[in-house]
Amino acid sequence: MKIEVWAEVTCPWCGLGSHRVDRAVERFEHGNEVEVVHHSFPLSSSFPVGETFSVRDALLRRHGISGSQAETSTRRIEALAEAEGLRPYKVLDNLVGNTDLAHEFLAHASAEGKNREAWDAIFRAYFG
Repeated sequence: MKIEVWAEVTCPWCGLGSHRVDRAVERFEHGNEVEVVHHSFPLSSSFPVGETFSVRDALLRRHGISGSQAETSTRRIEALAEAEGLRPYKVLDNLVGNTDLAHEFLAHASAEGKNREAWDAIFRAYFG
C-alpha cells in the first residue's frame, strides 16, 4: 500500500499530520507493507525570496488572523503536538518565508531515494 502526503514544510498541520500518519502505520498490523511518500505542496511561493516574517505577520498578511486569535489557534496546534510526544513543537515563535528552495531540496532528496529522511529532517528542524 502506498500513502501519498502533500505538504508544505512550514505548515504546522502538515507536520503534525505526518507524525500521525507515521504512528498509524506503526500500529497497523501490515505496516511493514506500507510506503509513505511525501510530495511538495508549496503555499509560500508568493513570499519574497530572501525575506522572512514572523508567523504572526504571515497569519495577518495571508489570512487576516491577528492577536489573540493567532495565539489561540497556534497554541492549540502546539498543545496537540505535545500531547502526541512532539516536544518541542514551535509554531507561533517561528519565522516563515518563501520555501521554494526547501521544496527543491526535497525533490532532489526524493529523486535520490531519501524522501522520508529529508521530510522528517525538515519537519524536525523547523518545528523542533
